Amino acid sequence: KVRKKSKAEATARAKELLTRVGVDAQSSKYPAQLSGGQQQRVAIARALVNRPQILLADEPTGNLDPATSVDIMQLLARINAGGGDAISVVADVGRAEDVQRAADAAIACYGRIDTWINDAGVAIYGRLDEVSLADSRRLFDTNFWGVVHGSLIAVRELKAHGGTLINVGSVLSDRTMMLQGPYSATKFAVKAFT
Repeated sequence: KVRKKSKAEATARAKELLTRVGVDAQSSKYPAQLSGGQQQRVAIARALVNRPQILLADEPTGNLDPATSVDIMQLLARINAGGGDAISVVADVGRAEDVQRAADAAIACYGRIDTWINDAGVAIYGRLDEVSLADSRRLFDTNFWGVVHGSLIAVRELKAHGGTLINVGSVLSDRTMMLQGPYSATKFAVKAFT
């Protein structure tokens, strides 16, 4: 949904943004059917849908190939040139101190946070007996603890000034997919936490 917009206006805005980030041809697919880079571009489009004055991006090109990374950084530059403001902060969301650093950067630049979106997600494809325990723990650190860290840090700021916290899950939080059991477990944990 797009705030204060009709369904037709919201659909037009979604199509416009999906085109801007280069995934308009994928618009009928579910998140699990998209590559990591495509999911990253959809997350950026989702963050832009309400025309925020400020966009804080944590590793906006982390899952993208070099050419698409350049496109996304150019998109952020166009946001700045168009009167908006976008900064990028590199952070490992599995580490609370990195998430705090990202929040601090936003507050230092803009004085406050009015919307916080947790959309961290990595996946491991493999049979449970083929995926190492260390990799499964790392997956949980990013997908679940990244949301917990982000939520707790954001809530402190949002309580003081008001605003919105959004935790993004997955269709796999309600069911699993072959070779993605650990990913589904992390997204179910996000759903339960939220």
